[in-house]
Amino acid sequence: MYTSPSPLFQLAYNNSMRPFKASIPTREHVQQLCRESARKTISHIGGHTEVISVGDGIAIKFGRVSAEEAGNQREASGRLDSSIVRVPKVFDYFVVGDCSFLVMEYIGGRHPCVADYATVVPKVARCL
Repeated sequence: MYTSPSPLFQLAYNNSMRPFKASIPTREHVQQLCRESARKTISHIGGHTEVISVGDGIAIKFGRVSAEEAGNQREASGRLDSSIVRVPKVFDYFVVGDCSFLVMEYIGGRHPCVADYATVVPKVARCL
């Protein structure tokens, strides 16, 4: 079963090849950030899940996010070759009522589209 880290901690990590410290928001602050009307939405997924950027290299996915997804993402970010594919690091996962929250590293860029698959898929296969 997935166990989450403490709700507030300092973490040094490498983003865009520059180390820096990110302040991970408390669980209460995460919930507040997700309720703000002026939040910076990165994507909506299926009408039940949203991803927002909250600055400091942090993104939050909330709504319907399973513990299995959080655990799989944590495992993938630690195992895959980041020079080929970047998987956001998981900082925290928790559930309040019927809403779950995945606090993770924000990685800028664009998602590959169908036209990119011919070049992306062989690269991803190499890192597995």
